[in-house]
Amino acid sequence: MMTPSRVFPKMQVCALFVLLAVALPTTAQTWTQLFPAGGPPAARVTHSAVYNTVHNRMIVFGGNSRPTLHNDVWVLTNADGTGGTPTWIQLIPSGPAPSPRGWHSAVYDEAHDRMIVFGGNPNIGNCFGLTNDVWVLANASGQAGTLAWTQLLPSGGPPAARGLHSAVYDPANNRMIIFAGSSDACGGSLNDTWILTNANGLGGTPTWIQLTPTGSLPAPRADHTAVFDEANNRMILFAGNLGPIHVEDLWVLSNANGLGGTPSWMQLTPTGTSPGLRGTHTAVYNTSSNRMTVFAGFLEYVGWVNDTWILSDANGLSGAPSWTQLSPTGSLPAVRNSHTAVLNSSAGRMIIFGGFNEVLGGGGILFDDTWVLDSGNGPGNQPPVANAGPDQTVIVGESVSFNGSASYDPDGTITNFHWDFDGNGTADGAIVNRVFSSAGHLTTTLTVTDNQGATGSDTMVLTVLSTTDAIQNLTQIVQSFNLQQGISNALDSKLQNVQDALSADNSGARQDAVNKLQAFISSVEAQRGNKLTGVQADALVAMARRIMAVI
Repeated sequence: MMTPSRVFPKMQVCALFVLLAVALPTTAQTWTQLFPAGGPPAARVTHSAVYNTVHNRMIVFGGNSRPTLHNDVWVLTNADGTGGTPTWIQLIPSGPAPSPRGWHSAVYDEAHDRMIVFGGNPNIGNCFGLTNDVWVLANASGQAGTLAWTQLLPSGGPPAARGLHSAVYDPANNRMIIFAGSSDACGGSLNDTWILTNANGLGGTPTWIQLTPTGSLPAPRADHTAVFDEANNRMILFAGNLGPIHVEDLWVLSNANGLGGTPSWMQLTPTGTSPGLRGTHTAVYNTSSNRMTVFAGFLEYVGWVNDTWILSDANGLSGAPSWTQLSPTGSLPAVRNSHTAVLNSSAGRMIIFGGFNEVLGGGGILFDDTWVLDSGNGPGNQPPVANAGPDQTVIVGESVSFNGSASYDPDGTITNFHWDFDGNGTADGAIVNRVFSSAGHLTTTLTVTDNQGATGSDTMVLTVLSTTDAIQNLTQIVQSFNLQQGISNALDSKLQNVQDALSADNSGARQDAVNKLQAFISSVEAQRGNKLTGVQADALVAMARRIMAVI
C-alpha cells in the first residue's frame, strides 16, 4: 500500500469512483483415491464413521463384512489426504464393548472427543435382534487419553429398537436427535423423533425425550439421511426407503433439538433436477455455506450409482433449495451403497469409505477403499469480499462516513469490519463516522473477516481539504463554468474576500468569513436561472455551505 506525504499544496476536489469487478470463485471437484498405510479395516458395509476436524482423523466403527459383523474401531489419520500419509490404526478400547453390529448410527462430540453409538442390528440376516442401546467411546480419536467404552443407561423412553435410522448431534446443547428407521429387520418402519439429552454421558443423566412436532410428518422410512444445521437448529431430511418404493422428498425439522420453540416439520420443494428416488446414500452438510452433498446409494429403477449432488440453500431459510449435479474430474469411485461419508468443512473435502456393490463380482463386492472429493461440498470456504466504498473528499472538520456494507461473503457471513485510517487510528463496524482535524490524503483500508476466519481487504482514498483549499476549489469550479467575465469576476472577488477574512488575525475573522460566504451565496442565487443554471447554482451553494459549516 502506498503511504503518501502528509504535507500538501492546494488540492482540487475530484470524484473518483472505483468500479469493482467481482467474480465468485469457482472450484472444480476432483475425486482422488487414497492409499493409506496400515490396515486396512476389513471391507464392510452399514458401518459408521465420524470425523475429528482438529486432528484430521476419521473414526470407523462396526459394520458388516457379510457374514461377519464387527465391533472394531479404526482411525484413519490425515484422513482428507492432506498433512501427511494417511494411515489406518486399529484402536483397542478398554471396557466392555458394544456387540458387533451394523445398521447403527454414530455421532461425535469433538470438544470432548466422544463418539456416541445408538441402536443397530447385531443379528443381520435374521428377522429379529434390533437394539436400542447407547454407548460412548471416550477419547475416540486415539489422539490422547485412554480409550474406553461406556454403556449409557438413559432415563425416559426409550425409543423402539431400530436400525437404518438417522442420528445427528447438537454439540452446543449436547443433544442427539434420532429419526425413523427400521423397527424390524424384515420390514416395518418408523417416523418418530427422539432427543437424548446429555448424550455424551457428561453433564447429567442422559434422558430420552420423544418430540411431538407440528405439521405433516414425513412418511415412515429407513435408509434415508439427515444432517444438522447447528446455526439454525434445523434437521434436514432427504429421501429413503418407504418399503415398497424409495422416495426423493426433502424435509426440514425446525427447533430440532427440542429447544427454542415447538419443533415443526415442513416439506421443502427444491428447484433443479432431483437426484431421484434413492436410499442407502450418504449426505454431509456444511453449515457456513448451507450446502448438503449427497453421494451414491441405490437409485430406484436404475440400481447402484456413484453420482454426486449439491443442495444449495439446504435449510430453506435463504430461499428455495436448489439441486445441482456435480461433474467431478478424475477416476470415480465404483458405484456403491451403505458406505460412509464425512466432511472436512473448512477445506471442502468429503471422505468416503467402504460400501457394497451388488452388481460387481456376481454376488456383489464389499469395498475397503477410501476416496476424497476435493471441494466435496462445493467450493471450500471462500474469502469475504471487502468493499470500502468510493473515494471521498471532505473538508477539515467535516464528519465523513465510511460505509463497508456493500461487502459480502459468498458462502457465509461477515463477522467483523475493521477500518485502518492510514496512521490516523482504527475503528470497527460496517459503517463508521470520523472527523479529521488536518488536511491530507489517507489511504483507508477496510478488512472484513468471515465466520470461518478468512479475510478480504479493500482500500479507498480520502482527501481532506483545508478550508483555504476548499475555497480555492470553489473558485476553480466557478471558472470551470465559463461564465461571462463580469459575473465570473464578481463571484471570484467575493471568494477572495472570504480568503482575506480567514487570513485576518482578529477575533472576528471567522464570522466575517461566514458573512462573506453568505454574500457569495446571495450572488449565486441572484443569477440562478439567468447566468447560472440550476445545476451550477446548486453545486456552488452546496460547496459554500459545507465550508461555512466548518469555519
